[in-house]
Amino acid sequence: MRAFKIILISILLFLILTLVFGAIGTLQNSMDTLEGKLALIFAVTGLVLGSLTFLFHIQTFRYYRKSLQNKRVKNSSVIFWVCAILSNVYFLIFGLFAVLGLQMDPELSNSPLYFLSVVFTFLIVLYAVLSFLEMFILKKHIAKHREEFAVQNEIDQIGN
Repeated sequence: MRAFKIILISILLFLILTLVFGAIGTLQNSMDTLEGKLALIFAVTGLVLGSLTFLFHIQTFRYYRKSLQNKRVKNSSVIFWVCAILSNVYFLIFGLFAVLGLQMDPELSNSPLYFLSVVFTFLIVLYAVLSFLEMFILKKHIAKHREEFAVQNEIDQIGN
């Protein structure tokens, strides 16, 4: 699971960097149009949510340590959980709109960048789905660990 978490963090960093470059490009080229302003708001929203989700992944990375077995698990902030869920929804919507954009533009299919666009869109949707899956697994892992810790704690107190 640690490797899976590292892969998710790597993909997220790539998506955050892409949003940074998209925001910079929007600032330089098309800030005077409504579409440019909306694209900038969309990119900044993704940057904020993505950055908070990055912090969530770093904070929850410790739950996959083997040395955690006899220790009490600290709660992660609810804000990070909510931001991670919102970020996954954001990237899922972003990916689905990108798929629609690829389908709606017939000229793009003849472009040399078409394959790269399809791969990037697939990466966005894949990240969102896998991140939802990882959050579900992490929640179960934390609940299981808390239960095992409580049982071990009760056993230790019986002997005292």
